[in-house]
Amino acid sequence: MSFLRERVRAVLDTFDSLQRQAGAVEKEELISALSGRVEADEAVDIIDKLLKEGLICSPRPGLLEKP
Repeated sequence: MSFLRERVRAVLDTFDSLQRQAGAVEKEELISALSGRVEADEAVDIIDKLLKEGLICSPRPGLLEKP
């Protein structure tokens, strides 16, 4: 598995875990939860990519959910 794919998987796994707990996930909370595994600027890039690909959505600014 490529290094990028591993980081994307880390973002999605962390997102899924947070979403199970709270429903919707604050973008900053997700970035904070990834601390130590994915750099903050890279996490933002991955989140933006996932939003563009439709794997996650943002019903309100700063809030993330699965479609």
